[in-house]
Amino acid sequence: MTNQRLIKTISIILICVGLIGALTILIYGEKYQGVSDMVPWGSLISIYIFFAASSVGLTLIASLWYIFKIPAFKVLTKRALVLAIISVVLGFIAIGLELGNPLNMIWLIFSPNITSGIWWMGTLYVLYLGFRMLTVYFLYKNHEARVVLFSRITVAAGILAVSNLGAVFGNLHARPFWQGTAMPIYFMIVALLSGAAIMAITYYLVEKFKPEGDGGESIVPILGKVLLVSIAVTGFYKFWNMISYLYGQVPGKFEAAMALLAGPLSFSFWVLEVGLALVIPAIILATSGFAPLRVFVASSILLVGVFFMHVNFITAGQIVPLEIVPGQTEMIYHSYVMMPAEWAVFLGTIGGGLLLVLWAEKKFFSKDIFPTVISEKTQKEVTDNV
Repeated sequence: MTNQRLIKTISIILICVGLIGALTILIYGEKYQGVSDMVPWGSLISIYIFFAASSVGLTLIASLWYIFKIPAFKVLTKRALVLAIISVVLGFIAIGLELGNPLNMIWLIFSPNITSGIWWMGTLYVLYLGFRMLTVYFLYKNHEARVVLFSRITVAAGILAVSNLGAVFGNLHARPFWQGTAMPIYFMIVALLSGAAIMAITYYLVEKFKPEGDGGESIVPILGKVLLVSIAVTGFYKFWNMISYLYGQVPGKFEAAMALLAGPLSFSFWVLEVGLALVIPAIILATSGFAPLRVFVASSILLVGVFFMHVNFITAGQIVPLEIVPGQTEMIYHSYVMMPAEWAVFLGTIGGGLLLVLWAEKKFFSKDIFPTVISEKTQKEVTDNV
């Protein structure tokens, strides 16, 4: 109980900080963000991607039982579904602030432009959230058939949403660093990476604080294996993607890659992204096994790195001038630095997420409000055996 009070207090403090940052941005606009005419997208986009992609990653983790019927993942599906809803809502808060007026999100949905990738992004994520909420509702009502049906629909909607989010960047030919058909795949990979990390952290804490005698095999080591595979796939993709940027020296791609490797973003790339998101978690998991505490530490470090991975992705795509001057011997990059108001919003979303998780644990899981779904066939087999 003391731990819950402490987390709740920290969450409220972070939310207050976030509200100050949000009000500052809403009142004063871009003046209190690091963005400019040269770098129009800032960390609020990164925060949105972090939570929106993580939500789909959580849905993919849940699908391992509801769709693929892998028994080991049955225990975590309910929390994964609830966390997926919380995560995408936090993402909507960030993108609402980025739009300058959160009500613009509603106007975006009801003013369709089917040729706009951003319109499809908003629409698909709204549909995804709706289907996800219906899945949780039918889980609460113990309708197995509908849970399975809407789980399948939600997975499809989530894959479409996060891959379209990648396509929003991949289709921008004016920003060569982002442009490419592989962007939807990249966003899917990172979604699974962050989703697995969130579930590992969640279940380490759930198992640590559950009542004594409520035993059972830990799911955390299994999530650690999923996490290690996801790290390897992400590292493999990023390595060859960077090689392709350097090898052909395509204007715009090459300069952005060099900004990451040896330019103004090199510390953020090598230390905060490669180090925290890939190398350190991989070493912890690969050399020390999958003990729950080690998986928890690796997952916590990794999530910090994934956030900076998104920040670097957004920043590197914009700090390279749109037009490279022929014969220029030294690249002059545009400048972008996260301002205090942006950091405040990020901390506020973290606080909001923690508070919502505490509420969900108390509301849905402390008394096991979600009943175990048993099919009619299984019920009949049990009755016959009796």
